[in-house]
Amino acid sequence: SDVSERFYTDEIIEKLGLKAVEFSENNITEEIQYVIYSSAYKLDKNPDLIAAVKKNIPCLLYTQALGNYSERAFSCGICGVHGKTSTTGLTGTILKELDLPVQVLAGSIINSFGQTCTYTSPLISKLNAGDKKYFVAETCEYQRHFMSFCPQKIILTSVEPDHQDYYPTYEDIRQAFIEHQKKDLKSESYLKFVDANEYWLEEYARFCANRDSLEPEYYCWMQWHLDRQFSEVSSYARTKGVALKGDLPIGVSADSADAYWHPELFNLDSTAGAPPDYFSRDGQNWGFPTYNWEEMAKDDYAWWKARLKKMAEYFDAFRIDHILGFFRIWEIPSDRKSGLYGHFNPALPYSLQEIESRHLPIDGLFHEDPRHPGMFQPLITPSSCGLPQWQQESFGALYNDFFYHRHNEFWRHNAEKKLPALLGATGMLACGEDLGMVPDCVPDVMNHEKILSLKMRGMQNEGAWDYLSVCATSSHDMETLRMQCGNDPEPWEVRNMLWEFLSSPSMLAIFPIQDWLALDKTLRRPDRSEERINYPADSHNKWKFRLHIDVDDLLSAFSFSAAVEGLVKDSGRYQTISSSDC
Repeated sequence: SDVSERFYTDEIIEKLGLKAVEFSENNITEEIQYVIYSSAYKLDKNPDLIAAVKKNIPCLLYTQALGNYSERAFSCGICGVHGKTSTTGLTGTILKELDLPVQVLAGSIINSFGQTCTYTSPLISKLNAGDKKYFVAETCEYQRHFMSFCPQKIILTSVEPDHQDYYPTYEDIRQAFIEHQKKDLKSESYLKFVDANEYWLEEYARFCANRDSLEPEYYCWMQWHLDRQFSEVSSYARTKGVALKGDLPIGVSADSADAYWHPELFNLDSTAGAPPDYFSRDGQNWGFPTYNWEEMAKDDYAWWKARLKKMAEYFDAFRIDHILGFFRIWEIPSDRKSGLYGHFNPALPYSLQEIESRHLPIDGLFHEDPRHPGMFQPLITPSSCGLPQWQQESFGALYNDFFYHRHNEFWRHNAEKKLPALLGATGMLACGEDLGMVPDCVPDVMNHEKILSLKMRGMQNEGAWDYLSVCATSSHDMETLRMQCGNDPEPWEVRNMLWEFLSSPSMLAIFPIQDWLALDKTLRRPDRSEERINYPADSHNKWKFRLHIDVDDLLSAFSFSAAVEGLVKDSGRYQTISSSDC
């Protein structure tokens, strides 16, 4: 195995009385009975497989190997060294080709995945071999289940660390539509969905169809499937007392159905971002247009209310991304890339006369406000070092007044016109992401509207941690708890850090799963630098984070579960909720 150190493959093979041999041309000897490989490797192109063929060692695909073993072994085990979806998909395909019952397929298809199961299939009956046991295991289930099963024959699959998990391609989805459209598009469920979502679905489907030169029904059909799957998950969660919290992004793409059909609702000449702050020294440019709030107000913010109405079908709470944008937004001209060239909108810029009355120059200190020609806003990073001391002091006073005081009441009234209309559209609990350069008026408005603030250590204007808040150890935009420490903390140190948040007065304590897993060295990532999800200052950063273990593995991580349960109970946050309360 090429990942033996991480997954303890050598140790497991040794316990089974087998010998671990690295698969390479030098180690392929006549002692080896079979080489078992996946279709990801080509028999006539892989140098190690070619070497095995030259030495007359049988090279079998997974399907062939399992078939050979099942004919003469009482039991057969299939274990993936790499784990996750790749192994699940491969072994599932094998078992399906062997005509085993579909419920033997692993992963999300059955709940008994990872347990010892006995099945009788037409294949087994035909072979007249009686009942056989088939065990499909992901990597981390080796130690928890495999040893207790101990099959007589084992197939150890090895795939490379960067082997891609399998996800349906657009071609797969398109083919499924072609095969099922005749029946599905006439079904009562589909027609009901289309009718209930007509207020957004028709425009979305027509936009996509025009973009891709396909029929609108295809995109309605896809959204119907997504809605069915998401609704099923949401309903199941609620029966278990689990609340789902959704995300309300602050912006939408200029290349979207919304901007295409309703351009009047957006300022397409500008993009949204953030001034320099904790997350980025040079500011941020997110690349999507800002909102034309004056136009949105004409129909009492119907566009926003429609978004929230749809969200409420799946979620019980929602996070208002960059809630500061409902007070004011950092707006950057579309011909500029850097966030340093931004300005606040709406704003109360200075007139030329006000600036001249202070005997201050324009160049290097101010730039014209695009929304108010002839008026000026201070540059967020001015060039004032070369000015005389008295001018530096005069500009410094003006700068501080503009960014921290001048707009307080103005921005307060601006938010108070929008937020109540949006919050009253649904019964979801509202949580605001209020990090960054926070105006003084923001906490008062959020408290008045009962919007939970976000509390994290070390943030600008952290303020008091009160009940109307969500406390978090870290977020997708920053370093995880382990990464924030000088040295990688021990589990007991992580426990103390988590306790600080759990014992706080905040209504909700929500932690990234990476910070929970930090409690257990056998579960958390060996390299803590791999835990971070996003770098907000990098607009080209791709979100590639994947959890390195299967969530189902946590069901048998008893010491980890006990540690989490103990922390939650000791903090008074443990509640047992019956389905009748949901």
